[in-house]
Amino acid sequence: MVRRFFEVNLSFLPAIAFCSLLQSCGTAKPWFGESVLNPLESGKPESQPEYSVFLTGDGGGSAGDFSNSILPVLGNQFVNAGPKSAVVFLGDNIYPKGMPDSSGKNLKEAGIRLLGQTEFIKSGQGKKIFIPGNHDWEVSGKEGWNAVRRQEEFLEAQDGDMVFLPSYGCPGPEAVELSEDLVLIVVDSQWWLHEYEKPQAKNCNCRSCDDSTFVQNLFFLVEQYSDKRIILASHHPVYSRGNHGGKFRWTDHIFPLRIFGKALWFPLPVLGSLYPLSRQMGVSRQDFSNRRNNEFREILIQCGKRAGNMIFAAGHEHALQYFQVRDDHFIVSGGASKSDYARRGGNAQFSNSKMGFFRVDMMPEGSAWLEAWTLPRDKATGSESGDGDSGPAGTIIFRKKLE
Repeated sequence: MVRRFFEVNLSFLPAIAFCSLLQSCGTAKPWFGESVLNPLESGKPESQPEYSVFLTGDGGGSAGDFSNSILPVLGNQFVNAGPKSAVVFLGDNIYPKGMPDSSGKNLKEAGIRLLGQTEFIKSGQGKKIFIPGNHDWEVSGKEGWNAVRRQEEFLEAQDGDMVFLPSYGCPGPEAVELSEDLVLIVVDSQWWLHEYEKPQAKNCNCRSCDDSTFVQNLFFLVEQYSDKRIILASHHPVYSRGNHGGKFRWTDHIFPLRIFGKALWFPLPVLGSLYPLSRQMGVSRQDFSNRRNNEFREILIQCGKRAGNMIFAAGHEHALQYFQVRDDHFIVSGGASKSDYARRGGNAQFSNSKMGFFRVDMMPEGSAWLEAWTLPRDKATGSESGDGDSGPAGTIIFRKKLE
């Protein structure tokens, strides 16, 4: 029986080699929908922006080595943007389980992961905002509320005017008026999804202490600022073509152990399909297929219908993705320190399975320009080195004018 098992699995060695090749080059090229005639379809702005917002998430994956990170690129642009700018880190600021207590063995490493992100932005004059994700809530664990409050305390004790929103593990919403015509609304989507202790009912000192109050307050803020451009930031996205959106590669069915390590090319055909299939059936609240997750997404969609022309920014998926539904714009910007799979096609207009970030520039005439940036050409891999404009500040691979 053992001999037969290894004979079957050794037969997959050619497939393993082929899959390794696909992983190294097949997903590197940015993808553009049919409606995008040119990756930089809108040309270039004719004037300097009045305000710039930098959006990135899932930056807690780097533990000291930032030589091939997108964070120096983001920090360079943010510092050069001056006081009329903001950077928003969209959650999962500390892998794997957020900020441990003083006795935690990973306390030093957690600090390194968080400070590695602040290091590149601390000299900037703009606003610096961090929001929590599921990993910051101890990967949705029982001590999640304590972990997220420890992160807030640690972050705001640092130099550089770092702000953690919403505060105290509250769900929000919190409004930050960035300029006369631009407002940022922040919500903690993990609060909505969290199964364990969190601020609600008797232990709540928040503006919103239950589902219905949260929804009412969110709709009220959206309608209050409906005459401005609204960026609504959360960790969990509304649309995605990644794993959380139910999209998996065929290799995920055969080599499921790669979720624990990218080098674990050990074939488990048939048995390996249990993991992606369970994800697609709603076993995790972190996925679109879950009822609770779907409820949150529908709330945000309704926000867009109430205000119109909103920009929804999220992380969670380790890729860059852009969707336009009606006149609302949805970006997934979770590539601050990791990169992962995002399937082409569907209702996406742009996707890139590489590290990067999005930038929104508000122009004097009222329009907004959306840009996607990746590593400089001398550090980028695959087709990123051949697309877009490149320089010391990074490589731009997608630009779109948002009327």
